Parts: sequence; C-alpha cells; structure tokens
Amino acid sequence: MRYFPLLGAVIFLAACQPEETVEMRAAQRAEEAMAKVTDCAAVQCTTLDLDGAGIPDYTVLNDMSHLKVLMISYTDFNDLNDIAGLTGLEELHIGSTSVSDLTPLSNFANLRVLHVQNTDFTDIGGLTSLRNLEELAIGQAHFADISFVQSLPKLKTLDISNADLPGLGALRGHPALETLELGYAPISDLTPLLEVRNLKRLGISDPGGDEALAAQHELLRGRGVVIAYEPVIVLC
Repeated sequence: MRYFPLLGAVIFLAACQPEETVEMRAAQRAEEAMAKVTDCAAVQCTTLDLDGAGIPDYTVLNDMSHLKVLMISYTDFNDLNDIAGLTGLEELHIGSTSVSDLTPLSNFANLRVLHVQNTDFTDIGGLTSLRNLEELAIGQAHFADISFVQSLPKLKTLDISNADLPGLGALRGHPALETLELGYAPISDLTPLLEVRNLKRLGISDPGGDEALAAQHELLRGRGVVIAYEPVIVLC
C-alpha cells in the first residue's frame, strides 16, 4: 500500500490554510469572551473570568447586577466608569490593564478584594472609600504614599511588591493587617511592622549582606512573623 500521494495531499492542504494572524487570534479571544458573558447572563452567574480576553464594549456588563466577582486583568480595559453600575461587586481584578483613574472605585463600596497591580494610575485617593476591603494587590505601580491604608481598617492582605516607597510608617498600628508582600521593594526600615500586632507573614527579598536589615528580620521572627524570601532571579 502506498500512502505518499495522500500524505502529499494533506501537506498541500495544510500549506494552503491561511496563516493565523495576531488580529485573528484577538478576534477569536473576543468572541470566546463574549460567549462567556452571554452564558453568565443566562444563568445569573456570580463570577465572570475574562482575564486575558477582553471584550469590545465593557459597558454591557452593567446589566449583570448579579455579579460578585469580575476578573478582567491583562485586557484592554481602561475606564472604571464603564462598569460603574456593578455596585454589588465584592471582588475586582483589573491588574495589567490601562486604567489610570481610580476615582470611580467609590462606586464599589462592597469590595473585599481588589487587584490593581501593574497599572498606570496617578492618584490613589479612590482607594480610601473602600472601607470593607480585606485584600489589596497594588504592586508594580507608580505611587510613593501608602497612607491610604489607614482608611482601610479591615485590610488583611496587602501586596505592594516592587513599589518604590519611602517607608512603611503608614502601616504602624494597623488593626487588621496579617500578610504583607514587599517583593523587591527597596525598603530598609522594617521597624514600623513591629507595631502591626496581627502581622503573620512578610514576603520580602533576602537581605543578603545587610546585617542591619537581617537583624530586623530576626526581630520580626521573634514576634512570630513568617519571613518568606523572594527567589533570586539570575539574568544571563
């Protein structure tokens, strides 16, 4: 039996198929995302995961008052006003998007979880209205002041990894904070954390040869805080 002609035909047909372009893949992802939206609306789902798969018009989500969790990170989403009608949201993920204005966060007073890391916002004042917030990921962004944390009395988890901060003084005496992720943030004074009575875990880079910083780590360990070191990344 000879299969060579058939094999050649298959190869020829494959070669004739149009090459998938970036635009085609984006259109396919958008179509799949809209299918998720339609299905969610049909069953009145409470969680909608569109991470990495944006939709052409985010305002259509305003009709989905049943949503409690919305994930639209890694998309072209850029304006919180587009979803201002989702006042019942308890969890919102908008990390790695083009959002630059956090003021509309005041529409989401019920938020308990907010991920807004790696975005280009310029004003973090909108965070102060989220008094029910328990988890906030805001690292890898451009801000130099974390005094807003004083307005978040229920905050248990704070991720400010790799942020260029002048210090942690604003965290001193926080009543609820349990987990703090600093990553490679250039912080040399951890003593304010000795006054965060509920702190249980600190994610931070290894102090290396910095004896003063290592001593602060030991002080925190003495208070029962677990110190988790970030892995060292070797660049070749």
